[in-house]
Amino acid sequence: MRKFVDLTRVVEDNQPVYPGDDPTRLCRSRVLNEDGYNNHRLEISMHSGTHIDGPMHLTQSDLYVDQIEINRLIGKGVLIDVRGETEIAMKSQYEDAISEDSIVLFWTGRDSLFGSEDYFLKNPFLTSELAEFLVERRTRMVGFDSSSPDRYPYDIHRILF
Repeated sequence: MRKFVDLTRVVEDNQPVYPGDDPTRLCRSRVLNEDGYNNHRLEISMHSGTHIDGPMHLTQSDLYVDQIEINRLIGKGVLIDVRGETEIAMKSQYEDAISEDSIVLFWTGRDSLFGSEDYFLKNPFLTSELAEFLVERRTRMVGFDSSSPDRYPYDIHRILF
C-alpha cells in the first residue's frame, strides 16, 4: 500500500518569507452573512512556505512549475539524516540508500527555526559532488526542511536544475 506524506506548511497571513521578499498577505475579502459567500484574497511570493523551485528560477529555462508532470513529483522517498551538518557532503552510504529515480529529502532539523534569519541565511548546503551524484542518479526531486540546498551564488541550484 502506498503512503503519501504531506510536508506542506500552512499558508497564513504574514507567513515568514526570505529576507527581502514581499510579505505574504491573506485576508478575508467576503463574509457569508454580508456578501452571500465567503472569500479570501491571497498575495504570496513564489518562495513562501513550502514550494518547488522550477528551472526558470536560476536558469534561462522557460519551464514553469505547472508544466512539470505531476507524476515527476511523486515517487519513492528516501530520508537522509544530516542534522548538525553545515556542509552536506557525499558519503559512501548514499550510494546504497539513494536509488535511481527516487525523491531525496534531507532532514537538517532546522524546521524549528522557520521564520528566523538564521533559517533563511545560515542554512546547510550540499557540496557540488553530492549534487552531481543526485543528478547522475536521476533523482526526481530533492527536498529540505531548511530554506535552500545552497547559498549565494546558488551554484548547487544550477547543478540540480
